[in-house]
Amino acid sequence: MTPILLNNFILRPLFYLLAVVLLFLSGWKTRGRVPEIHKYVLIAAPHTSNWDFVFFLLIIFKLRLPVYWMGKRSMFKWPFQGLLKRLGGIPVDRSVKTMWSLPWPKPLKPQKSSSSP
Repeated sequence: MTPILLNNFILRPLFYLLAVVLLFLSGWKTRGRVPEIHKYVLIAAPHTSNWDFVFFLLIIFKLRLPVYWMGKRSMFKWPFQGLLKRLGGIPVDRSVKTMWSLPWPKPLKPQKSSSSP
C-alpha cells in the first residue's frame, strides 16, 4: 500500500504543521535537506525507545518524505493496521526466516591486487 496519507493534499500541510510544532516543543531540530536523487535509503536504527518511531514520523512529516518503512508485525494490529500501512508501513514477521529477517550482508572491502607493478 502506498503512503497515501503523506501524499494527501489536505492532510499533508496538517501533518507538516503538527510536526513543526511538536518537534519544536520537544526540543528537536532537523538539519540538512532531502537528497535531490529519485531513490535512496534512509536508515533510522538502532532505536532506543518506542518514542524513536514517533520522532521518525514527525521528521518525515516535516520533511514531507513519502517513505516506506518496516516494522514488527505485532505493531500492525487493529486499530492501527490501516493507519500504519497508509503511512508507508510494511509489516515484517521476524519469526519466519525470510529475506527481511536474515542479517544484512557486510559491505565489500576492496581487494588488494596480488600482481606487482
